[in-house]
Amino acid sequence: MGLSKKEIEDYKHILIRMRQQITRQVKEFSEDARDLEGVKGASQHQAEGAGDSSTQNVLLEVASKEVDVVKLIDRALQKIEEGNYGICDLTQKPIPKARLTAIPYAVYTVEAQSMIENDKKNVRTDNF
Repeated sequence: MGLSKKEIEDYKHILIRMRQQITRQVKEFSEDARDLEGVKGASQHQAEGAGDSSTQNVLLEVASKEVDVVKLIDRALQKIEEGNYGICDLTQKPIPKARLTAIPYAVYTVEAQSMIENDKKNVRTDNF
C-alpha cells in the first residue's frame, strides 16, 4: 500500500512550503539574536544585559531546533527524488500515511524513532 504519484507530489509541495517558512523563521530568529547582541553591548545596566542574554539564548536554541527540522525536510525531499519517500530509513518498512500527514518530513516509523531516541538516552546515561 504505497503512496500514489499524486500523494507524493502533494507531500513534496507541503515540504517545500514548510522549508521556505522555517528558513524564513530561522533567519528572523538569527537576526533578532544579533540585534540583541548589539543591544547587550550598548546596555549600561547589568540586569538588562542578563535578560537580553537569556532571550538571545532562547532565540538561538529555537533557531537550532528549526535547522534540525530543515535537515529532516531536506532528507524527505531527497527520498522523494530517490523514489523511496514513505519508507523508513532504519527498518525499510512503510511509514503510515497518518504519520506522514502529521509529520511530512518523517523518515522513520514511530517504532524506529523510539529505538533511536532510546539509544540516545542510553548513550547519555552510560557516559555519566
